[in-house]
Amino acid sequence: MDDSTTAETMRQAASTRNASPTAAHAGTEMPTPAGTPSQASSSTMPPPHVSEQSVLMQMMQRMAVQQHVMQTQQQQFQAFLEQQARVQNELFEKQAKASRQRSKGEPPKFNGSAKEDLKLWPFQIEEHFISYAAERDGNDSRFVDLVVPYLGTNVMSWYREFKQTLGEHPRTWYLFKQQLRIRFRDSDFEYKLLSRLYDLRATGTQQEYTAKFMLGTSYLAASDLAICTLWIFRIED
Repeated sequence: MDDSTTAETMRQAASTRNASPTAAHAGTEMPTPAGTPSQASSSTMPPPHVSEQSVLMQMMQRMAVQQHVMQTQQQQFQAFLEQQARVQNELFEKQAKASRQRSKGEPPKFNGSAKEDLKLWPFQIEEHFISYAAERDGNDSRFVDLVVPYLGTNVMSWYREFKQTLGEHPRTWYLFKQQLRIRFRDSDFEYKLLSRLYDLRATGTQQEYTAKFMLGTSYLAASDLAICTLWIFRIED
């Protein structure tokens, strides 16, 4: 073997010794230490799973709550508007009633004297407060409270006792008129009235006599038969 062949052989051997260990072991998979995930597996792990149905249910619940709140607010606002309308209507009605009363003038006061008409005065009061029919016929004290300013001093003293006696019970207009007649009408009122009717003479026309007689009988708490008998008797006389 000559020198050139020997030199070539030595260069090949040196080249083989300097080759990369990685290249020498190419195709061989390095083992992964136990308990340590590989880089490939950690990079491809999917995120925690979230249900789309659950998210949709939460959104629907929030929308339902918001809708309920809006409906409640609308109902409250509507109730407020209706209440304001009722208050305004009541105020306008009271003002209209007060205006009508002023235009009709004031009824006379009742002072409780014997010459005052216990039948005519309540009628004047009812006509003056004609727009307060509901209060007049109601089972409460509202109408009597309207009438109190038209009572004289003596009658006001009686009314104070009347009010204290009833206490919390309603002072209805019917009861007020009844007790007013009992207190201020003479005990022999009916007897005097019958006497005046008996002494009544037809000095004018029959229409005038009939009018006077009917006015007298309007105060009399007698039966229809007795009134008719007395009236026929006086006409025939």
